[in-house]
Amino acid sequence: MPALAEVERDEGVAVLLAIESGSRAWGFASPDSDWDVRFLYARPTLWHLGLHEQRDVIERSLPDDLDLSGWDMRKTLGLLLRGNCTVREWRASPIRYRSEPAFVDDLRHLADQVPGRRAALHHYRSLAQQVEARWLQRSPVPLKKYLYAVRPALALRWLRVNGTGFPPMDVPTLRAGAPLSDAERDALDDLLRRKALASEIGVGDRLAALDDMIGTEMRKAEAAALAEPKLSPDPALITEANEILVRAAQFADQRVTTRNSRGNGSSTPPSGRAG
Repeated sequence: MPALAEVERDEGVAVLLAIESGSRAWGFASPDSDWDVRFLYARPTLWHLGLHEQRDVIERSLPDDLDLSGWDMRKTLGLLLRGNCTVREWRASPIRYRSEPAFVDDLRHLADQVPGRRAALHHYRSLAQQVEARWLQRSPVPLKKYLYAVRPALALRWLRVNGTGFPPMDVPTLRAGAPLSDAERDALDDLLRRKALASEIGVGDRLAALDDMIGTEMRKAEAAALAEPKLSPDPALITEANEILVRAAQFADQRVTTRNSRGNGSSTPPSGRAG
């Protein structure tokens, strides 16, 4: 993707993972859905040695409905240690544009050791609650917003019926692991069909089966979260995260140096995998 190469060149970073988020990755794109590219990047070692904190996100809105947003690895690792669900979802996206396998494996290994199901229940409940309160108290409802509440509700059900692990990102895989009643399945099929044919601002009637599902899963998630262990700092995981960050910075050192050398006419080959 040329836009990612431009980010790397302009910002002096190395992109480690780039994926699609939003409706295209979640399985309910409209004909005019935009592109929500999310990425993780590493900055060279010297960037981490300054006295002043620097911006740890990169955001760009580009032509052709292309929206880019990336997080620095230090930010990413800190969030992951606190059970952040967004990092887990980005790593599990079904659409990838860029991937450095060594670092994706590092993130997976770290994430697998963080007991984040309590945080996941709070995260998906909050997502559904916010959308329900703002958008679903009306009829007709925006189809896009309706699905923005359905997806976290399905994630909550997935967590409830699966004793271990974390829910997948996309609706088709979620519903495969979160059993639905006939009424819920028919209503969801109808909503997905209408969303696939409508524009991003399409609206439709509310569906009682989905309204009930959203409300039920939000209520049950509150009690389920209390049964999950609280997340506490683990010195071993903090050490592991620090080691990943050092490797990422060294990888960025190599990539940026190689890129600069090429820009000066050098034929230096690209660096190998990290770690």
